[in-house]
Amino acid sequence: MQWLVVSVDRKILSSSAGLLNTILAIAGPLMTTLFTIIAGTINVNYALYGVLGFSAIVFTVTLTVMIKVNKTKQAEIT
Repeated sequence: MQWLVVSVDRKILSSSAGLLNTILAIAGPLMTTLFTIIAGTINVNYALYGVLGFSAIVFTVTLTVMIKVNKTKQAEIT
């Protein structure tokens, strides 16, 4: 959550955190349903590949945001 505090204006921080929480609360059951349907109808391997791919995307986005926030912090310091 620290990157969110740094990257979002303090006036809209609470609404941004609330929106992020809402998105994650909605996405969890939807992703579970999607991967369960894929595993049941097609093949469990495809569902596992989907989970792996989705995790890689989330990891990449997280790294990108962390790098941008770190660059912003370094620019503010100098």
